[in-house]
Amino acid sequence: DPTVTDMIVDIYHRQGYWVVFFERTLLDPQKEDVEGPEISRFAWFVTPRMIFPCMRDCQNNADNISYLLGYLMRQTPYFVFPIEVGQKWSVAGQLDSYFKYEVRSLHQEPILVPGGAFSGAYEIFGSIEEGRESRFFVPGAGIVMRTVRSGAGLRTETLIKHRLIL
Repeated sequence: DPTVTDMIVDIYHRQGYWVVFFERTLLDPQKEDVEGPEISRFAWFVTPRMIFPCMRDCQNNADNISYLLGYLMRQTPYFVFPIEVGQKWSVAGQLDSYFKYEVRSLHQEPILVPGGAFSGAYEIFGSIEEGRESRFFVPGAGIVMRTVRSGAGLRTETLIKHRLIL
């Protein structure tokens, strides 16, 4: 099975927000001998209450607060804190009749993945370009499991290991 590693490679701290840069390495044992690992980069824009995708324009304008405010008004956050069951959000984290993400449940029973057993996972269900996804988020650990249902079938991603750097 392919393995994906996401590692924080840089953090820009500004007054009241952060831009967190990641490097994603995809190792596919079936392609590794020929192509080697596939490496890509992505970023998140983090505020005290929300985490947004931070595309190239966001990254290039990380010091331009007026640009960023307009950018965030057009983006749908991955997370809106505090997370609560029944919570729904769409563009700019707004609650409205059309929502992209919904917190469906809190799993008290442990979710077992190679990285450990995690209790208290919130299931965040949403619509994405590929189809439908469920992310299982554990406060203090992050996403421990993700499932994607698409025309290609069901894909499950699980946490293998993690390390928190505080």
